[in-house]
Amino acid sequence: MIKKIVLIVTLVLASMMLLACGRGRGGLVYMSEPKLADRRMEDIVKAIQDEDSEALKAMFSNRSLVESEELDQEIEDLFSFVEGDITKWENDH
Repeated sequence: MIKKIVLIVTLVLASMMLLACGRGRGGLVYMSEPKLADRRMEDIVKAIQDEDSEALKAMFSNRSLVESEELDQEIEDLFSFVEGDITKWENDH
C-alpha cells in the first residue's frame, strides 16, 4: 500500500514539473526562448493593433504596474505613435 502511495505521489509531482515547463498554448512540455519571445511579440502587436491597453498592462509584472507612474499615458502615446497596421515584425534569432 505504501509503495502505491509513493508511486502516485511521484507521478503527480513529475507531471506537475513537466507541465510547469510548458506555456499552455500549444507547448507540450517545453517551449524554446525564441518561440516564447515570438508569441509574446504577437500578443504585443495584437494589443497595439486593437488599442487594448488592458491587454498590454496584463503583460507587465505587478511590481512594474505599481512602480510605473505614467504607464497609462505611455501606452496611449504608443497607440498614437503607431500609425496604420503593423504588417511585419522580425526577430533576429
